[in-house]
Amino acid sequence: MNKHQILEEIQVEIYEAANDRSATKPASLMESYWNGFLVAMDKCNKLVEQLDEPKKVVVPKEVAEFVEDGNFYEKIAFLTQQKMKGIMSPMQEGPVKNWLRHSNYETVLSLINGYEVKQVNAWVVKVGNMYFVNYGDDGCSPTFVLNDILGQEKMINKFKSENRASLAAMHLGGTVEPWED
Repeated sequence: MNKHQILEEIQVEIYEAANDRSATKPASLMESYWNGFLVAMDKCNKLVEQLDEPKKVVVPKEVAEFVEDGNFYEKIAFLTQQKMKGIMSPMQEGPVKNWLRHSNYETVLSLINGYEVKQVNAWVVKVGNMYFVNYGDDGCSPTFVLNDILGQEKMINKFKSENRASLAAMHLGGTVEPWED
């Protein structure tokens, strides 16, 4: 039962109680009972309205694909079990296992409340262990940087379009990677 169903049920109770109250001849004891009941139901209604809806977890695209590929509840149970084991299992290395390593147990459990897929804002071109910066002053000599020094990531060319990044990667013999700030 969710918040909206509880609120609806309380509203029905209040409505029925108000109708029952008007149908009976008010005696002082009955009148006190109905007044107390309506006050209590109104208080319940206000408390339920204050409840927060569960927050959805933001996950990478690979995690969303993993969870959606098969039985939703079994996949979440599997991820929860892997997290409990401390990633010591023979689970295949990759983005899902990497996300699991860096997520806390509560985050993995809260997948049951739903999730949102992290949106990629930019793409970069990587050639070997270097990142593409630009084609140089003459437009013919590509420039690259290693992302091993603080501040170097500011120099990396971040493409807004995956297609444009793919064209540059084809020309440079590199690969396209999503970039997260």
